[in-house]
Amino acid sequence: MAEFNLVLSFTNVLLLAVLVARLVWNGLHLRYRAFFFWVCFQAFRTAALVILIRDRGFSLHLWFRPEPFSAVEAYFYFWFWTEPILIVAFVVAVFEIYSLSLQRYRGIRTISRKILTLSLVLASVISVLSILPDLQFNADPENTWFLLTNVIRRGIYTSLLAFLVLLVSFITIFPVQLSRNSILHVGLFTTVFLSNSLTILTMNFWGPDVIPLINAVTNSVLALAYLSWILFFTPAGETVERTVRSGVSEPEAELLLMKLRQINDSLTESHKRL
Repeated sequence: MAEFNLVLSFTNVLLLAVLVARLVWNGLHLRYRAFFFWVCFQAFRTAALVILIRDRGFSLHLWFRPEPFSAVEAYFYFWFWTEPILIVAFVVAVFEIYSLSLQRYRGIRTISRKILTLSLVLASVISVLSILPDLQFNADPENTWFLLTNVIRRGIYTSLLAFLVLLVSFITIFPVQLSRNSILHVGLFTTVFLSNSLTILTMNFWGPDVIPLINAVTNSVLALAYLSWILFFTPAGETVERTVRSGVSEPEAELLLMKLRQINDSLTESHKRL
């Protein structure tokens, strides 16, 4: 399983490099800037972790520690200190998805972003409060920061997944015209977040013994997502608009869009009064 995961990690690094090149070549990195940053950082982080886990004889000497870091220690600390950056990149990328998908509905977009920000803060606070008893009575002091990072990550990922599911429900219920790239982007990001959230929950329930299997599943999902972005995320996808919901008659579609515009106008007016 370890060798299989290593091959998958190498594959993901290559796919991420191709995706970065494709985004720059097609000029899409200028429109999807947060997504582009996430892809670049994910490529750098994955490549560094692969190198660290591959080179068992690796040691790192730093001025503040007399003993060198072993490969395992360097791997853990690099993962630990880069995880918050990855979480922030995820959050900003989801904000970008909301802004692009709801750009024609300013009121709904503004309220959604405020609710999302509040939910992320509450999820982080509740996650920390929920683990304080374990940190006080059971946890090894050396693992305190790791456990805190893990539960905060779980809370944030769950909140982001919930909002992505709401966005998917929104574009499924209302016959909103979106570019093909936006629809693909929402679907793939939701799949990635669903995979990450299930991974964290499985680790919490079953412990570290399932980590190799979880990594294999997560890396496989990521590889498919990267490949889909490479193949189908194109400049032409920006010009082609379609609705996710099909089979709706024209009068019914117009009625739903009219209700949506009314909701958007009400939220816009309410926001102006605040």
